[in-house]
Amino acid sequence: MKKVIKGKNFNLIRFKPGDEKLYDLVHTIFNEEIVKGFINPEYLKFKSKSKVIKWVDSNVKSKCEVWYSIRAKKKYIGYICYKSRKDFPEACEISIVLSKGYRGFSIGFQITKVLIDYIVQNKLFTYIIAYSNKTNKLAEKLLKNLGFKKTNRLHKLITKKLYNENISLNILLNYNLFTIFIC
Repeated sequence: MKKVIKGKNFNLIRFKPGDEKLYDLVHTIFNEEIVKGFINPEYLKFKSKSKVIKWVDSNVKSKCEVWYSIRAKKKYIGYICYKSRKDFPEACEISIVLSKGYRGFSIGFQITKVLIDYIVQNKLFTYIIAYSNKTNKLAEKLLKNLGFKKTNRLHKLITKKLYNENISLNILLNYNLFTIFIC
């Protein structure tokens, strides 16, 4: 996996331990009220700076998750990742979170497109999936413009294979599943 993926006005840089600016960014994002309904609810458990540091450092070591900080002109503006599982190597989930002041259709589109293009060019997976909160219409529009198709009929199967768990009613009721088939 590349350490740096270059975009037009930004770079995606692999998480690394000891990166204080990254810790500050993630700590700020995880403590924003507005993101509560839009990011993985598990992340909201990491409110303290020490828990954020442990979370970031554990993701650096992950074999199935590849995390990048998003930097524009040396400023940290968010993070993006793709996650897969050993038992289901055909698919990955892509996820992006931008810090306050950078959220918007255009920048999110450009960043996500660069990561998708990297995954496609390197033939890393057959499917790329993304979940979107059903109330987040901007995210749904973004995913559709990136080429994702709503595939809720596969919701249970994909979630079971990718996360090795039965889908909870909360996920089914609150999130839509979107998929890109690569080849």
